[in-house]
Amino acid sequence: MVSSLPGFKTIYKIEVQQRLKPVYDTTVLAEADIGHLPYTVQDYVRYVGAVGKSKVHNFRAVSTGGMKRTIKGNWMEISSRQYNFFDEPARLYYIQSSLFGIPFDGLHAYTGDTRDHEN
Repeated sequence: MVSSLPGFKTIYKIEVQQRLKPVYDTTVLAEADIGHLPYTVQDYVRYVGAVGKSKVHNFRAVSTGGMKRTIKGNWMEISSRQYNFFDEPARLYYIQSSLFGIPFDGLHAYTGDTRDHEN
């Protein structure tokens, strides 16, 4: 029997598209905005040159790499896509790989209404 439920990739795309919207806020990141952060984080924010530039509302990261299922196990190649949103906090992390030649994917979604479980 074939499931009619959407797959992880479809869910990921839908969730991202629902959160991506035009940003009209041109507020600049000021020293006062980072004053509550730990000193090492403040130093890093200054080091990367973020102070004095427009605030970040979301970002996307794409990566490839490897992971192991066990400490002594073989490396598996993985590829991942991640979106983070800050105005309405959310993190959507989609991964693709294969195990024993069988492709699989996974999704971790942290959104305002799913803090206590993983998908």
